Amino acid sequence: MSEVTISAQQAKPAALIEARDFSVILGANRLVALKGVNLTVEAGEIVVLVGPSGCGKTTFLNSLCGLLPPSAELSGSLTVAKDVRLGYMPQKDALLPWRTVLGNVEVGPELRGLSKADRLAKAEPLIELVGLSQFRNHYPHELSGGMRQRVSLARTLAYEPDVILMDEPFAALDAFNRTALQEEILRINDKTRLTVLFITHDLSEALVLGRRVAVMSNRPGRIVDIYPVDLPEPRSAAKLRGTDAFLLLFQKLWNVLMEESDPTKRGEA
Repeated sequence: MSEVTISAQQAKPAALIEARDFSVILGANRLVALKGVNLTVEAGEIVVLVGPSGCGKTTFLNSLCGLLPPSAELSGSLTVAKDVRLGYMPQKDALLPWRTVLGNVEVGPELRGLSKADRLAKAEPLIELVGLSQFRNHYPHELSGGMRQRVSLARTLAYEPDVILMDEPFAALDAFNRTALQEEILRINDKTRLTVLFITHDLSEALVLGRRVAVMSNRPGRIVDIYPVDLPEPRSAAKLRGTDAFLLLFQKLWNVLMEESDPTKRGEA
């Protein structure tokens, strides 16, 4: 198997991330986690990955972040455009419990060596952006789950990433908070043209957020197809659900996912 190229070379201007025939083999038992993945993520768009559990969605994000174990065998290419900064927002918020909301959001600027005044100048607008200004001096244990995820989002934005990788960040939230944070992502994307690669098991969430939805196969994971989501803009998580266009696309993707989730189709490593 040829050696993979994970590089930071200049791709075509609009493509911030590009995978070409990208494959990953993990562990002593040589589990084929990804096989021949082809995907691009362009500037300013939200691309959502959906697929059966264990199909390699998180492995793909970990590949981009350099979080795979040293023993992993890679082939194909995974290219990040020159000077592109990646931010990562996992399912668990992982906030520092001894720091306030403001202190947590300041982590990125602090690590970059910014002065206290400059850290405040970066952090405070982001706290306002996610609607937590009045909680800036609260500690994580004083916040609800939805509020903690808002802090996590602000903290990620404080690193000033060009692309945010989001691995089921709202999975543990109740329906109300989940919808509220979906609206937050849409609002921020409309305002800043933030680029997002988002993983979810929730097909409704995928259609609300995604401008394109990439469906992955059962393991070993590959991209089965990529579906453009042509729904009215600006998006509203609350208003889109229940529309004819939304329901038709939901049913189409649901059928594809049910076929790919069939255990008889599961590949062998």
